Amino acid sequence: MDITNVTVSNDDAGKLTFAIEIPSHQTLPADKEVLVAFDTDRNASTGTARGNEFAVFVETNSIGFYRFDQANGLYNIVPAVPVAGGYSNGAARIEFNRSALGGVSIFDFESTARRADGSTVDDLAPNTGTWTYEVKIGPPVTRKLAIRSLNRQPNPPLPGERFTVSATVVRVGWAGRFNGDGNGNGFCAGRIGGRRVEWSGVVSAGRVSCQFEIPASAAGKRITGSIGATDGGAEVTRLFSARIVAPKVTLTAGGTSLAPRQPEAGRKFYYALTVFVHTGQSEKRLQSGNVECKARVAGRALENFEERILKKEGVRCGWEIPPGTAGRSMIGSIVVRSEGTTLRHPFTRRIR
Repeated sequence: MDITNVTVSNDDAGKLTFAIEIPSHQTLPADKEVLVAFDTDRNASTGTARGNEFAVFVETNSIGFYRFDQANGLYNIVPAVPVAGGYSNGAARIEFNRSALGGVSIFDFESTARRADGSTVDDLAPNTGTWTYEVKIGPPVTRKLAIRSLNRQPNPPLPGERFTVSATVVRVGWAGRFNGDGNGNGFCAGRIGGRRVEWSGVVSAGRVSCQFEIPASAAGKRITGSIGATDGGAEVTRLFSARIVAPKVTLTAGGTSLAPRQPEAGRKFYYALTVFVHTGQSEKRLQSGNVECKARVAGRALENFEERILKKEGVRCGWEIPPGTAGRSMIGSIVVRSEGTTLRHPFTRRIR
């Protein structure tokens, strides 16, 4: 077994990774082992005859971290030290944290391929002496989160409706999107007049959204609160405040229903109009209010016999069309007043 190449590296957490390449053997024979021995005090007079205090042994079905016992002259396994790796594809791979070596920043080491009983050595790397490795740890990464934008919907919040506050969250000083690995969390808080407001939250990649249930009695009051996120040990919070305003009420006209479809001289004519009441984001059919029905033919005001609100049809107006008016135009308007607002619906129809 000929060792052709040995590489070692570490990450900023202190994890050491070794690769001992033996391309002549894609798998490790049952009677062979590969070991990496460490001289952590760099003193040849301590430890083994070669000055090593620790070693990692890689065998066919096992890997372990060992400490040399000066008293009995043997390596003893240290089960408490986690070590990963094994042998495959012509190489032994070893991973463990430098804390197992006493946390040293520099050490000497050598690699050996030999019989598992230690009777013969196939190869030693380096051929003479040892290699020296210095652990390089980069500066600590300061992880931060930042809120780039804050959105509110609706703005301003309305009584009796759901108020959503959403924040775009970004990582600062470290790679990836906020919650891109599913480990981020969001949090929210809200109060109106000193009382806590119920909320629910949604966290997605790059965003935190909070939904607050605004009481119907909260018009004129102010909601104050916070929205924030945590991810990878970093945290960010943004405060918000908004006055809850009474929603603007508007009336809109829907479909119409005429009977008959065209007014006829000497007959009754009915004009029904569907009316919707819009309050903030909600919509409902007109249920109450006042209606005024007006119409003229040839400059003469027509007397209506019906002007009322119907639960299913909205509002309905009725007029008597005078005889002898065929061919003239009926010009009218329907005025609806409800919840402090007014809808005017003009119309013109040819009499037959």
